[in-house]
Amino acid sequence: MLINNFKKILNDKKMTIKDVVLGTGLSRNTLSNIANNPKANVANSTLDTLCLFLEIDPKDFYEYHNFLFLPVIYIDFENSKFDEGVIDYPVNILLKILRGKDTIIDAVRLVGNIEEIVSGDFAPYGITVLLNFETKKNRSIFEKYSKSLSLNAYNAFLEYLKQQISLYMKKELNESVSFKDVNFAVKSEVLSRGLNSSQSLEDAELVKKALMKIKKDKKKNKSDKK
Repeated sequence: MLINNFKKILNDKKMTIKDVVLGTGLSRNTLSNIANNPKANVANSTLDTLCLFLEIDPKDFYEYHNFLFLPVIYIDFENSKFDEGVIDYPVNILLKILRGKDTIIDAVRLVGNIEEIVSGDFAPYGITVLLNFETKKNRSIFEKYSKSLSLNAYNAFLEYLKQQISLYMKKELNESVSFKDVNFAVKSEVLSRGLNSSQSLEDAELVKKALMKIKKDKKKNKSDKK
């Protein structure tokens, strides 16, 4: 797994993307994509420009691990449940641990559910993914690999997992709304650590507020009808 440390480098140097745009002439879209997608392809010319401007070596720009996590996702839409503005979908994720393109060296299974808060017209309002490991052995296998990752690499894995779940739901439900535009949190004791934990709590709080708003609106509508 090869990821870039661009966002971390900016934080360490107390710089913004705007500073880099002004200092290098690179486009904001290019830099934002690199910062928000640690696995983004970076052209050699762009890497050269960034290294010169940031005064770093290419080895500082990248981080490499000799394995990667590949999630195989199954969401059971047929057995979903709806209750007071929340659709609950059972979810099952086989997390393959690969070395190279195709060599599976381990695998763990995550089970849980996805809570999708919807508005009155059933448009997605917020999503929370609740996951646990199927067995203690699965948990220990995952921790063996995840503990070797830096926080930046671990964040990249979580973002990739959320992205894949979003794409899966969008494809299966034919949703017109982009799941990037709604509050999305992965809540799991095991899948949260360091800064991830606070970010997940922050996102989950937004989802909680959205649910409270839906319930409040429903009560208001009932009282208005009376």
